[in-house]
Amino acid sequence: MSTPIRGPRLIRLGLIGISADFREVFVPVFLKYLHRIQVVSVFDPKASVSKTASRDVQAHATRSLARTMENRDIDGLICLRGGWYQQSLARLAHTWNKPLLDFVGQDVVDPSKTASWDTVTPALLTRYQPAMMRLRELISTQLGQAQGIEIWLDPSEPQKSHRWLTETLDWGLTLLGRDIQGVVPNADGSIVSISLHRQRPTPQMVEMVVHRASKETTQPIAKVSCSNGIVEFRSGRELAWNGVETQEEKVELLDDERRPEEIIIDHFCRRLAGGLIPVPEWKDHVQASVLASNVLECLALGR
Repeated sequence: MSTPIRGPRLIRLGLIGISADFREVFVPVFLKYLHRIQVVSVFDPKASVSKTASRDVQAHATRSLARTMENRDIDGLICLRGGWYQQSLARLAHTWNKPLLDFVGQDVVDPSKTASWDTVTPALLTRYQPAMMRLRELISTQLGQAQGIEIWLDPSEPQKSHRWLTETLDWGLTLLGRDIQGVVPNADGSIVSISLHRQRPTPQMVEMVVHRASKETTQPIAKVSCSNGIVEFRSGRELAWNGVETQEEKVELLDDERRPEEIIIDHFCRRLAGGLIPVPEWKDHVQASVLASNVLECLALGR
């Protein structure tokens, strides 16, 4: 008698806090992966929001955060919007042994008090932008190892600067290494240089440079210098690159690729199922957040 072939284990999730883009961004993801991901519980401080969202994803609306934590059927939690519970959420998740995927992007005020966040997977979405993921392929196939990165900070949205810079610096650190040696502004404070010591393939010093972009001119999001060429990022879905052997610029539009939110949810659930696929760690977020604060402070002094 043959043994039946079993599919992947169904991962059951609890959602905490419903974001404004829930229907547009997240509902399609949960419905797409119904064969292996099931949202069983939805909690939001506003009961009407919980009920509406639970209908969207065919789940049950719960009345309290405690009930979500106590639910033994839940394998992991996803927080889509912060609230009064946000500061204590990681502690509760740790107490109840519930892995947590956090889309809120907590600022790190005191790195020494983040131990209870070790079970949290921060949604560092810049890593998963289509253009940034395409760079990995280009590095492996044509452009060679990244040697340095330039980043342009958009001055038009100061309220978003810290989170945006945190995620962008984290992406840069995944490419160049995380051994930070120094953070130094130039004379007028318009540029901050971050020195990094990279061990592989051979020990060397590399650099990330953050520019305070001008409102009058258009700059790319970032530029990466590789051993065999240069890549310029114009958005999360558009890049332009050229190699040393040819100066012809190639522009790639990646509009049909998966959203970064879908990728990180997919990877998070694969980890819950026992897979070894890498996901961001809380210590990565702490390092990038503290670094972003230092860089912004340097740029502010220059201004």
